[in-house]
Amino acid sequence: MNNDHIFPEDSLDFHDQGKLSPYDIEVMTNRFIEDCYIKGFSTIEIITGVGYRSEKGPVVKPLVLKLIKNNQHVKSFKTHPFKGEGSLLIYLKE
Repeated sequence: MNNDHIFPEDSLDFHDQGKLSPYDIEVMTNRFIEDCYIKGFSTIEIITGVGYRSEKGPVVKPLVLKLIKNNQHVKSFKTHPFKGEGSLLIYLKE
């Protein structure tokens, strides 16, 4: 495994952001990906957490997964191999 692909060039952490609406999550996620794409980054990270603190189950991660699956700049993504289920490594298109 090439280490360049597991050390992101930038990250977005949803922990301690307070209560966010789905709209807030969507705007923050899409803006982050767009900004990183414009900067020419190839590997980024979004830390969603697993959702243990959510009263009704995970909210952030399922929405972020939906957004990155449909984002035109995302080539692929996976769970971060060292950080676990609450962290996503995202590979952007060139």
